[in-house]
Amino acid sequence: MLVDIYDAEDGGISISGSLISVTEGSASNSTYTISLDTRPTSPVTVTLTAATAVFEDISFSPRTLYFDPAVDVGTDATVAWNSPRTIQVQAVVDEVLEGMETF
Repeated sequence: MLVDIYDAEDGGISISGSLISVTEGSASNSTYTISLDTRPTSPVTVTLTAATAVFEDISFSPRTLYFDPAVDVGTDATVAWNSPRTIQVQAVVDEVLEGMETF
């Protein structure tokens, strides 16, 4: 997993499940968790993209995460800065015969 952090003087992002394996056509998916290490000074948006041009072969849900420094986990876990977010990763079924791909 490749992570680019821009303008992060004091902040940090923690990611669990950095090695993910998914099988095309499988009903199961893999998950990983993203969380912020410290309360940000302004809202943070994390957008998930693949590191290659073959982005249509993999899907993330949700694709965009929003962390609000004014909201704590007890208030609204969907936007709270201190609420870990679970991302589901699934291989998209297509008609193309492919080998192992890295994203």
